[in-house]
Amino acid sequence: MNLTETYRSRLAELFPFWAALSAEQQERLKNALQVKCVGKNELVAIESRCKDGLLLVLEGRLRVYISAENGREISILFLTRGDPFSIITVDNAGPFDIVPQLQATERTVLAYIPKADFVSVAYCVPQASEYLLNVAARNAQGILNCIEKHLFSSLRHGVARIILEQAERDKSDSIHITHEQIANHLGTTREVVSREVEQLRYAGIISTARGRIGILDRARLSILGVMRTSSAKQ
Repeated sequence: MNLTETYRSRLAELFPFWAALSAEQQERLKNALQVKCVGKNELVAIESRCKDGLLLVLEGRLRVYISAENGREISILFLTRGDPFSIITVDNAGPFDIVPQLQATERTVLAYIPKADFVSVAYCVPQASEYLLNVAARNAQGILNCIEKHLFSSLRHGVARIILEQAERDKSDSIHITHEQIANHLGTTREVVSREVEQLRYAGIISTARGRIGILDRARLSILGVMRTSSAKQ
């Protein structure tokens, strides 16, 4: 049994509204389901003429980000196992509209259902429609939370937070992460991040090696990780 067939048999576990669907509606979603595995740091490509739809993270972790022509990036949402993401900006995007990109930050398994198939069911089943609205609301709130952290926190707070979050995921105080990766999350440059990392190292809070950061004083790093700029507190 291939990956897609494996998860087709488990759709009842993924969708809380599954029991409200008719047999025909269940079969339509099963047939529309696409499952793929994406390697660490790979971009997610939707293999369909129309890209909008519903994405589910079955395993791993996804980073949703936007990028500029100068190469700068900023993370706007992170998705982990069990999280849904509503792709609703791609098919109708204009030439100057911002379209988010998705990147796996570790080996990730994704499920995708095209918009046409999911919406046809949602039109007829209130529980499915409510689910879709809740997904869009959760995604929007997650993006707003991420933007709030970027706009109203100091850069040092952001760097400390990224290090702590990576350490939590790795279950280790020694993490593999580059200055460029931190910069891409925060929407700044590698040089700026390098200065902040050096300050943390000089203060004895972290240690650094090529592509690796070690946490030496988690208590002090945690304090930095929750601090905000004075303007954000006012």
